[in-house]
Amino acid sequence: MAPQKRTTAGTRSNGTLAWCCENFIRRKRATNVARRTTTEPWNDTADQRRAIRANNAVVHWFKSDLRLYDNRALRMAYQTAKEHNIPLTSLYILSPQDLTAHLLTPARVDLILRTLHQLKRHWSEPDIPLCMEAQNVRKSIPQRIVDLCQHWGANHRYRNLEYEVDELQRDKLVRLCAKNGINFETAHDACVVLRGQEPGCNLGDARKYFKELFDSEVPAAPENKQLSEEEKKQLSQLYPAGEHEALRRLEAFLEEKVRDYKEARNMMCRQTTSILNPYSASGLLSPRTAFEHARRPNKTCLQHGDHGLVQWLGVQRDQVPHVVQRETGFPIVDAGMRADHDKWMQNWTRMIVASFLSKDLLIDWRRSERYVMESLIDGDSASNHGGWGFGSSTG
Repeated sequence: MAPQKRTTAGTRSNGTLAWCCENFIRRKRATNVARRTTTEPWNDTADQRRAIRANNAVVHWFKSDLRLYDNRALRMAYQTAKEHNIPLTSLYILSPQDLTAHLLTPARVDLILRTLHQLKRHWSEPDIPLCMEAQNVRKSIPQRIVDLCQHWGANHRYRNLEYEVDELQRDKLVRLCAKNGINFETAHDACVVLRGQEPGCNLGDARKYFKELFDSEVPAAPENKQLSEEEKKQLSQLYPAGEHEALRRLEAFLEEKVRDYKEARNMMCRQTTSILNPYSASGLLSPRTAFEHARRPNKTCLQHGDHGLVQWLGVQRDQVPHVVQRETGFPIVDAGMRADHDKWMQNWTRMIVASFLSKDLLIDWRRSERYVMESLIDGDSASNHGGWGFGSSTG
């Protein structure tokens, strides 16, 4: 028998080093590709887009920003429409494939659709149409948007930038728009900067010109995201739709609970947090608005003054992991896992459950993270991944 070749520690070390280097290079390459994807389409088409002149309308594409107050891209679209004295129109496309890929829960989809009903009613006052439709094939959305813009005679289209990878890849459609004579502009909206204002009324006969848009209906939820009538009624009571409800909750929290927030935020026996996550995750409340409202009673300070306000401003959102539904025999964990009733979980309970699942039960944090996105109403991709990395001590 031929002698087997011995593997020395040095060989294993060199192999590990080579694997680490290869893995690092792969990640670096992916990062560079994402960075180029984000900026290159805008840089490459800058001159072409600057030469595009306004036509019959301006379009704002609603995504995760279903609000009129403090919406940067919407404000930019309105300013362009006002400058050229042409109507402002708006668009929302429901993509079942996107909902599945992003693991949005039926409860979250229900909140979005109820908010669209409110947004449509609110838009009717200033005569601004909202076109809503469903597209079953996500790859067809870019061309569909170009077709709609051409049908409406809109040479300028605006939307707020989303930072998840697939959203950045999809933003390459800026080339498609430029190729068809449409200037596609984006805004960084999920940042704490100066707020914008609501658009004013459309001028002229926008309602007559875009009559079919005013008559468009809110799409139905995809079959795999539908709720029973009882669940819809329950969630509409727990989480009323619309940005006005988000602002009301923000004001109520700042008036009634924020003073005790530093000491009370980890108490699970009563409701001490803001429960604003469902509204911020769905784009009904901007981070700038939350900061601005919180700074007023704190004499505009962010790091000093009222301890409760400072603590809440630091947390900003409950960026803590959630829960997987199991029977463990540990009362506090089981109580946290039974979150199906209101599709939401208290901040401190999330930390306890996440730590228990990953460190005591040794459950892969990715399984728990996925369940959360598919179960609770306030699932947010970036916060959820970051929270589970924190809670499981792997990030």
